[in-house]
Amino acid sequence: MATLNLLEVVSLFAVAMVVVTLGWRILNSPLNAADDAHWSVRLTGAWIWWQRITDKDAQAVHDAHVRLGPAVRLGPKELSINDVDGGLKPIYDGRLPKTDFYDVANSYGESPMVAIRDEKQHQMRKRLVAKPYAKSTVMHDQAWNTEQGRLADELVKALDEQLKTSSDIELYDIFYAWAVTTTSAYIFGANAGLNLLGNISEARRVREEYFTQRTPQFISAVLPIPTIFRQWTGTQAEIQWIWQSQERAEKAVQSAPKQTSEDRWTSVYSFMKKSMSPETSKQDPPAVQLSAKETAIVSSELQDHMIAGIDTSIAALGACAWLLSIDSNRQWQHRLREEVKQVPTTASFAQLEQLPVLNAIVKETLRLFPPVAGGQPRVTDKPVLLGPEGHRIHVPAGIKVHSQALTLHRSEVFERPDLFCPERWLDSSPDRVNEMERWFWAFGSGTRRCVGEHLGLSNIRFAIATIWRTFETRETQKTKFTVGKGTISMSLPNGGDFIRLRVERVGS
Repeated sequence: MATLNLLEVVSLFAVAMVVVTLGWRILNSPLNAADDAHWSVRLTGAWIWWQRITDKDAQAVHDAHVRLGPAVRLGPKELSINDVDGGLKPIYDGRLPKTDFYDVANSYGESPMVAIRDEKQHQMRKRLVAKPYAKSTVMHDQAWNTEQGRLADELVKALDEQLKTSSDIELYDIFYAWAVTTTSAYIFGANAGLNLLGNISEARRVREEYFTQRTPQFISAVLPIPTIFRQWTGTQAEIQWIWQSQERAEKAVQSAPKQTSEDRWTSVYSFMKKSMSPETSKQDPPAVQLSAKETAIVSSELQDHMIAGIDTSIAALGACAWLLSIDSNRQWQHRLREEVKQVPTTASFAQLEQLPVLNAIVKETLRLFPPVAGGQPRVTDKPVLLGPEGHRIHVPAGIKVHSQALTLHRSEVFERPDLFCPERWLDSSPDRVNEMERWFWAFGSGTRRCVGEHLGLSNIRFAIATIWRTFETRETQKTKFTVGKGTISMSLPNGGDFIRLRVERVGS
C-alpha cells in the first residue's frame, strides 16, 4: 500500500481547509436570510450574469420577487431589495456608493456625474449642472418655453407630412426626432442642437446609427469589452453627432452678445463652461478658455445627458402611444384632448403641470414602463440592515445591493398593478396617492436622483399634449408593442416596426 509523503499530506490538508472554509461561509452567510432566486446563487453569480447578458434581468428578478417576496438573493454577494423603508431609504437615501456598472457611461477619458463613485466629487460635479436643470429654471424660462412651443409646431408638421402617404404611421422615429431635437436644443442651444423633426428619414438613419453604437455599451456593462477590441471593431464610446453639437454650441457662445442676465436660458453647455471653476465663473462665456481635461469633462457629461434624455423620452412616448391606442383605453385620449384644449398650444411648463389627466397619464405610463426598469446597483461600504419590517437582513460590507422600478411599481400598493389605470392618480384619497408616490421610482431617489427629471417630464408632457390635441391614434392589425426585459426599457422591433399606429387628424 502506497504511503503519502509530507508534501502530499500538506496539499490535501490545504485543499480540505479551503473546502471547509468555503462550505462554512456558504452555510453561515448572513445573506442566507434572503430567498434564493435560483438554486445556484449561493455558489455562483452565473444565473444573474446570464440574465443580464441575454437582456432579461429586470423581468427575471421581478419574477423572483413575485415568487419569493421583497428580499431576494441573486448571487453569493448580491441582493435585490424591493421595499421603500427597508430598501430605497437605506440604499439610496443612505448614499451607499455606486459600483463599476456605471462606467459604461464614461467617454472622452472622463466619468460623467452618473459614474462618479465618490460622494464628495459627485456633489462638486452636480453643482456644475444642477441650476439649468432645476425645476424653477425649466418652468420659468420664457425663452425655452417659446422654443419648446416652436418645436411642438414642427412635431405637428412632421406628423402631417407622414399622413400624406399613409394613415398607418411608424411613430418611433418621430418620437426619436422629438427626443433628439428638444434635448439637444436645451443642452447645446437652439441653433446648435440637431433638429430632426423636418426630416424623419434622416432621423431614422441617425437612430439606427445611434443604437448600433449603443449596443456594445450595454453589453460592456455586463461583459467588459477590452479597449483594444473596441478599437479593432471600430466601436467607440463617443457619439459623433453629439460632439458636433458641442462644437456648434461653442461657436454660438463665441458669437453671442454679452448676457444681460445669468438666469436667461442659453444652454447647459454655456452654463457648465462658465461654472467649471471660481475663475471661469467671473468671466463671460466667450472669454472662458477650458483646458483639454476640462473640455473632456464637459463633453463626457453632456453626452451622458443627451443619451439619458433621448432614451427616457422615446421609451415613455412609445409606451404612452401604445397604451392610449388600445381600444379599451381610448377614452383617455378623449379626456386628454378635452383637457389640453383648455390651455394654449404654447402652454408653459407650469400650465401643463397643472393638468390632472395629462399628468395622470404620464405618471401611469412611467409606472408601467419605467425607462430604467432594472436594478440600480450600489455596494455596502459598511454593515447595514436591509429588508422589510419582520424580514431584516444583516448585510455585511462588500455586498452588491439594489432595487428596481419594475418591481416597486407593481407593489400591492397599486391595485391591479399590471393594468393601465390613470384614474388611480385622480380618484384615490390623498393618503393613498402619497403612499403610491413613495413607491414611484421612475427617476430614482436620494442624492443621485435623475438631475434631468424636470426637463424630461417637460418634453414628454409637451409631446403628449401636442399630439393628442390634434390627432387620434388607434391600433391596426399590424400593431405590436414589445419592450425589452432588461435593465433599460427599450422598444423592440416587431417585423421591422416598433410602434405602428393608425393616425388621424381630429375631425378629418
